[in-house]
Amino acid sequence: MIAVGLAFLIGSYDLDFGSPEQMGPGFFPVLAGGIVVLTGLGILLSALGTADIPFQKMEWRPMIAIIVSLAVFTICLRYFGLIPAVMGCIITSALGDRTSRLYGVIILAVVGSVGSWLIFSVGLGLTLYAFKGTGG
Repeated sequence: MIAVGLAFLIGSYDLDFGSPEQMGPGFFPVLAGGIVVLTGLGILLSALGTADIPFQKMEWRPMIAIIVSLAVFTICLRYFGLIPAVMGCIITSALGDRTSRLYGVIILAVVGSVGSWLIFSVGLGLTLYAFKGTGG
């Protein structure tokens, strides 16, 4: 975590920071990178005082599902629009949980995708098409 936070801080070095009232392009990466570094340091310091705890077996299924869901979101957003992208992301990430049920995943995908469109396109006025080729 510390390395990722430092990468954000280093990557945003040349960007204008701005102020809280008028944020520059470097404001969020610096803020996010600083929070990640501080969180990583907190985890590191809390781990130093603990006794030897054996490592647990790595769960690969959830990690792979989340990584693939991000790729699905990126590809679907570009070619199909916001609603299919969010639905694809939610459905793909649900594959990482063995206990998820189809009915719950479908409800979450529909509510999440329509809610995302309402918040970002309608509420905030961002140019994100619900479906590509529909004009809105």
